[in-house]
Order: sequence, then C-alpha cells, then structure tokens
Amino acid sequence: MSTLGERIKNLRTQQNQTQDELAKLLCINRSTMANWETDRAQPDLDTLIKIANHFEVSLDFLATGRTYGEQTETDSSIKSKNAVSMNVTNEEAEVLKILRGTLADLTPDYRRKSLVFIKRSIQMAGEIVKEICKENR
Repeated sequence: MSTLGERIKNLRTQQNQTQDELAKLLCINRSTMANWETDRAQPDLDTLIKIANHFEVSLDFLATGRTYGEQTETDSSIKSKNAVSMNVTNEEAEVLKILRGTLADLTPDYRRKSLVFIKRSIQMAGEIVKEICKENR
C-alpha cells in the first residue's frame, strides 16, 4: 500500500503538475511539498482538504489509499445495515455493488461525470415510467 506522500506525488504527476506548481496553488514552499511527498512531513487537515478537492478525490482515498470499491469488514456491515434501513432490495444492492466496482476503475473526473450522467438517466427513466403509468390509467 502506498503512503500519503506517494499518493500526493502520484496525483500530482498524473495531472502533469510540478511540485512548484502545486505548492503555489496551496500557498506553500516547494520544499514543504517535497517533504510531504517523501513522507518527512504531512500536511494539516485543511491542506489535505484542499489537495483532495484539487485532485477530485476523497479524503479517505488521500489518507488511506482506499478506493470507493474497497471496504473493510466493518465498512461492509455498516453499509449492509444502512441498506436495510433504506429498504434497498437485494437486486438494488447488487446494482449498487456493480456501479461501485465500475466507478472505482475511473479517474476522479470521469467518476464524477459518470455519476451525473447516471443520475440524470435515472431521473429521465422515472419521468418516462410516470408518463406511461398515466397513459395506462
């Protein structure tokens, strides 16, 4: 598993940013950025939030390296309890599981865009179903 510093460096290099560019964006010295990326120091929470927002990743990913599809046993039991409390059927839970697995493989930007598209598609499908039901009355 990678370290926080390695994750910051990987995100930065994936965006083709230099240490200096990201440091300026975060209002820090380049040497501070270098210390973070080599795990000699760690950013504070406010800066972690800025980094997560900049790269469009979750704080959980930034801090732990976990992606949306990965979960611990505790996470799984909590999510199962939440699904039951939301009255999610087994079929709906299976669709959500497939969706999470698919989204986990995407970049943060494509993940966000995909979720917007899926949400709009579901809303449109719901409207069509309502219209069909009205016509059949």
